[in-house]
Order: sequence, then C-alpha cells, then structure tokens
Amino acid sequence: MKYNFNKDTKIYVAGHKGLIGSAFIRFFKENDYTNIITRSRGELELTSKSDTSDFFRNNHPKVVILAAGKVGGLIAKRDYPFDFISSYNFSFVQLF
Repeated sequence: MKYNFNKDTKIYVAGHKGLIGSAFIRFFKENDYTNIITRSRGELELTSKSDTSDFFRNNHPKVVILAAGKVGGLIAKRDYPFDFISSYNFSFVQLF
C-alpha cells in the first residue's frame, strides 16, 4: 500500500521516541515533511480520554501514526498480560 500526502500535511506520531516511532520521524525529516507533531508522555497522557480528546480537538492532525505502547519484554508480557492490554485507551475520540 502506498499513501501520498502533501509535505505540509499535519502528521501526529504517537510514540516518537521509540524504535518504530523514531523511524517514522527520521523518514519524514529526510523527506522534507514540515508539519510533524510529537508529544512526550509527560506532555500528553494517551491513556486519558479527556487529554487525548483535547489534544485532537486542538491540533486536528490529518494523519495519525500510533507507534506508542507499553514496553516490558517477553517475560513481563507473559506474566502480566492484563497490565499491557489495560494500559491502552480503547475509547473512541470524537474529532468532528
């Protein structure tokens, strides 16, 4: 699949400091995309419905790349699977 959008399209990359998210950031910078939005965990708590809704309502990104997630390794995921699945915000955000 190939997606084409303008170099000034507003793109939000969640998890921009991780392995996958940082690769997206590098790609966009190397290809002259100019409107990349990032927020650290301290700036935006994605597990909070109200924080997440406010962010999207105020920023209106056209593209969202969700590369954020809880990390812990294979043993932690095996021993504490609910901790990983429950940390995600599965609520829908009404944008418009």
